[in-house]
Amino acid sequence: MTNGCVPLVVQFNDTSTESPYAWAWDFENDGIIDSTVKNPVHTYFTKGNYTVTLAVINNAGSNTTTKSNYITTGANVTIQKLAANFSSNVTSGNTPLNVSFTDTSTGVPVKWNWNFGDETANSTFQNPTHTYETAGVYTVTLTVTDTNCNTDSHTCMVTVLEKLESTKVQILSPNITLPGKTFTVNLLVDPSTPIIGTQLDFIFNSSMASADSATEGDLFKQKGASTFFNEGDINSSEGTIKHIYGLIIGTSNVSSPGTFATVNLTAGNKTGMTEFSLSNVLISDINSKSVPYTIANASILIDTAPVIDPTCCPKSVDEESNLAFKISAKDADGDRLTLSASELPQGASFNRTSGAFSWTPAVGQAGVYTITFKVSDGYLTDSENVTVTVNKLNNPPVINFFEPINGSSFSEGERIGISVNATDAEKQALNYSIKIDGVMYSSDPAYIWETDYSSSGNHTIEVSVSDGIDEAKMQHRIYISECHPRWDVNEDGVVNILDITNVSIKYETTVSKPYPRYDINQDGEINILDLTLVGQHLGEKIE
Repeated sequence: MTNGCVPLVVQFNDTSTESPYAWAWDFENDGIIDSTVKNPVHTYFTKGNYTVTLAVINNAGSNTTTKSNYITTGANVTIQKLAANFSSNVTSGNTPLNVSFTDTSTGVPVKWNWNFGDETANSTFQNPTHTYETAGVYTVTLTVTDTNCNTDSHTCMVTVLEKLESTKVQILSPNITLPGKTFTVNLLVDPSTPIIGTQLDFIFNSSMASADSATEGDLFKQKGASTFFNEGDINSSEGTIKHIYGLIIGTSNVSSPGTFATVNLTAGNKTGMTEFSLSNVLISDINSKSVPYTIANASILIDTAPVIDPTCCPKSVDEESNLAFKISAKDADGDRLTLSASELPQGASFNRTSGAFSWTPAVGQAGVYTITFKVSDGYLTDSENVTVTVNKLNNPPVINFFEPINGSSFSEGERIGISVNATDAEKQALNYSIKIDGVMYSSDPAYIWETDYSSSGNHTIEVSVSDGIDEAKMQHRIYISECHPRWDVNEDGVVNILDITNVSIKYETTVSKPYPRYDINQDGEINILDLTLVGQHLGEKIE
């Protein structure tokens, strides 16, 4: 902008080439540097013509450019004298009052500023529209500015009155009724001014309901006045009750709300929404003048709610196993039903047409889920919550190693160490079982088997590990070879006096496991029984 009224704010932009790095601006041609920024803003407060000079410096040197009479403020042009004026479509009325203002100023106005007097924002349109929301007397001021920056103002008063209230006529109906059932609709009147009579026509959908009668309410009887009521002419095929009217006989009046009439109807067999409305409404004030009114219509749903068939018992499924069941529903009216489901778990599916539900929970989805199934006939609904418990998929224990290894060989009398190591993915407590040839020997993960001279042969060692849910088993077969018989105490291959003396020198002593060879019968006591066993085999040679 290079011209305008004061104060005039001008944005200057350097367009120099060759990359200057310093600037000196003189905006008023007075030899004074006013700014040293590249793109400054300057405000002119006095009318006149101004020459602007810019000096720049770069690595190669400096350069200066001057634009004479570049800025003009408050131009003096001979024009018609400015005189502000305006008109409006209304100068008074009730809230909310919409007023359209028209600028009729003479001269050459180029700017308009409207102050509407109600503390709202000013307008700069030439012909604005404004709405007054609050009653009061407002001073509207238009200030105009011409091309010579001259201004002039004009004011006008706008009177805003309180909102004009209307008598409210309301139809009050139940929200819902069953097909074939009788119901009532009340016609309520809330006067904004004292009234003495009301007349109207009641309109309904004849395919959805039929009218039985209209009876007088308490509206005009509030003060004990005598009244007259005409129940109107019922035409069920057209869906109307025409000429319902009531009035006060005498000089009384009412200004409090009440029921003007009650209409008795019977719902048909067709389901759906049906609306009630009024027409030809006429309300008389105490001077037999009609009063303004508003009408609030009403509607009612004629329908029987659908019912979801109960789903048997809570549902339970393991991870990675499939759960499937079906949702079904019925409707007494025979309406078309729509099924839906909410809060479906991830991976679950529900067929809205067939009602089939299917879900195979993945590993990690263990928990309790509540799924809501809903049926709708387009108006009413029924729902059922089904609880599904997903059981955590159990991983059986894993036997990492088991000793002795399969196929191991031992000799009679050896101590055989049996041990098992197992882990559980869920870190559950583990229970152990060690069996030898089907006989339970230990519930610990380790056991020492002390063999004797009757232990020779093939043996099966079985270990079992359980986490309380699943069990892992493993079997190893071992062989225990037969050694010299016990009565060949010194194991020299001949049963003779040397074997007998090996026993006799320990006679009447006790021993503990592992029993030595001189405890021939391995009972922990060295006695006549041991000597007898050796004597019975005296002279035998052991091959």
